[in-house]
Amino acid sequence: MIEKRAFHRVPFLAKAILSRHDADLSGRLDNISAGGAMVRLGQDPLPSPDGNYLLSLYIDEKSPPLQLIVEVACMYFPEVGLKFTSIDDDTRERLELLISHIEKIKHHRDVHCKKSRLHTVRSMDKSTSLPHGLVVAPLGGIHDEHGNS
Repeated sequence: MIEKRAFHRVPFLAKAILSRHDADLSGRLDNISAGGAMVRLGQDPLPSPDGNYLLSLYIDEKSPPLQLIVEVACMYFPEVGLKFTSIDDDTRERLELLISHIEKIKHHRDVHCKKSRLHTVRSMDKSTSLPHGLVVAPLGGIHDEHGNS
């Protein structure tokens, strides 16, 4: 399947509030990109697919919420895909810094996990015996000779 997204999404959980005309829908941000976000709503009603909403994202307790003007791009209850329609320069900078920070943390975690698994394989005692037909995979884990876990 070919990815049609213009922007790469990164997973990130945060409190989210979708507002319009004095009505607030509370939910949780599941992932975000430079062009939109996926929010999991906690209650009915679903947002109308028409018009703009204010999306407030509470990234941490110290900072003011990240606020973006959005429109509903798709709905898969309880998830709502939102497209950013208007972002001022300061908000765009905060958004880019957030995404960059998330990607750095994810990269660091992925590299650390791979090194840890490789170290575990290298440090195994040669006398460790595994049941017949099982092998240690290059990045850790035990598999049969066909690669099945």
